[in-house]
Amino acid sequence: MRTALDQSECQQAEQAMGAPLSPALLGKRIPLTSGAMTALLNRLERAGYVTRTREHTDRRVVTLRSSAGIKQSADKYFSPLNARQCAIIAEYSPDVLRQFEMFLSRLRATLDDRLGADPPERSGGEPDGLGGGAAKVGR
Repeated sequence: MRTALDQSECQQAEQAMGAPLSPALLGKRIPLTSGAMTALLNRLERAGYVTRTREHTDRRVVTLRSSAGIKQSADKYFSPLNARQCAIIAEYSPDVLRQFEMFLSRLRATLDDRLGADPPERSGGEPDGLGGGAAKVGR
């Protein structure tokens, strides 16, 4: 029986921490099929990270709650990563970090604008998903 969690499952478990929520709401936060979500929740429950309760008059409604140990497990997993990232960030001045943040924000805005626009059409009338004038790799 598999109970160990891989990196993505650990991150998904961390997302489940905090306020109780339904599997459907968690499914909106984590893009998994219903079958994959069920398998994940089964593993999380077997590992002792999540409990499922039926608190609604409709017994089909399930509420997920994180266990007390999930925060400790997430901290143990992510603390070394956070410490390394903080050490790297500390090497840069606040001015450089602000410039980098502005740079990333502007790049993100171009992606948001592009993704919010209607997809361009190919000569055959189908969207090409390349953003109109984007060069195709390998030409």
